[in-house]
Order: sequence, then C-alpha cells, then structure tokens
Amino acid sequence: MLKMPLGKPGIIQREGGSLKRADSLQEYDMFIRGETYRKWKATEKDEKCHTQEVENGCHIEVRTREADDGDIEMFISVYTATGECAHERIKKLPGIEWTVEDALKRGTDQAERIAGGESGRLPCADAHNHADD
Repeated sequence: MLKMPLGKPGIIQREGGSLKRADSLQEYDMFIRGETYRKWKATEKDEKCHTQEVENGCHIEVRTREADDGDIEMFISVYTATGECAHERIKKLPGIEWTVEDALKRGTDQAERIAGGESGRLPCADAHNHADD
C-alpha cells in the first residue's frame, strides 16, 4: 500500500502489513521501499539526496554519504509511477576519487538510465538488467 503525505502527524499508515502511527511528516513515504532501502536507513548519517520524476512517470531517488572509512556510499533507487520498487541498490565508491556531491551526480545519471531503460522502452524498462552499472 502506498503511504502518501496526508498533511497531519499522527495519521495511521500501513507499513509491511501492520499499522504504524507517524509522528511527523518526514515519516510518510510515497514509495513502497525494499530491503535495500531499509539496510541503508539502518545507519543514520548526514546525507545528500536527489529525487526526481522522469518523463515516463518513474521516480528516481539517489542518496550519498561518507562512510566511516572515508569512502562514499551511494543508494540508487527507481520506483514506478505507482510507487512500487523497480530497482534499489547500494554502491560504495573510493573516497580518494569521489566526493559526496560528485557521487550524487553519478548516481542520478545511473538512476535516469535505469528508469528509462537502455532501449528506451517505457516505463522503467530493463531495470532488472542494471545490477552493476
């Protein structure tokens, strides 16, 4: 079930088959998240985030942050127009070569290609073929 911002904290929403009370608007989420997103969120750190709706109606979300070891962690996700998870992955880039901002740009480019599909088919075509981009 999609969780949409309802404008008021304290609204009950469904999450993973059970009901949950959201105490702030930040807890609402319009995407049906996968296990990879939950793994990402398990470590709370400052991060940069880019979200965008692409021409075919898919949504992309890219998050980057610096890891404890100085490398850059990147979360790339693509969701269908209805909010279902089409693709989520976490990738680590060497901190000696990448900044958080540059990784965000790279991740955004990758997410746009995944959402559009290499062949240009719509919507979110070929998302399953991009495990290592």
